[in-house]
Amino acid sequence: MFQQFLADWSHADELDLLPANAFVGQLGAPSSNVGLPDCIYIVIGHVAPPLIVGDNPADIQRQVNKLHGKLPVKGLARLVLTRERAAELRDLMANMVAQFDAAHRQGVTHG
Repeated sequence: MFQQFLADWSHADELDLLPANAFVGQLGAPSSNVGLPDCIYIVIGHVAPPLIVGDNPADIQRQVNKLHGKLPVKGLARLVLTRERAAELRDLMANMVAQFDAAHRQGVTHG
């Protein structure tokens, strides 16, 4: 007989809070026997604006040119999700966004 357990999230507050603003998703490689993707890969990262300082436009332009039109993404997490877990995450995020939007419409503040 299968016994069910509740998830214990009591230690989650020990994790660092990390700002995330960059996301990449990719389907897993097709399984050999069915030929369909077997999972979903998600990479979560953070892109910070570049620190560009200078007293004159030439200094500022040199710093901008060194970036070659790219900003580095600091990788925070690489996740592999089954289709079912990806749907669970999607539903969780949709619910949280709806709550966020409702709070802003109502002008709710905390603290």
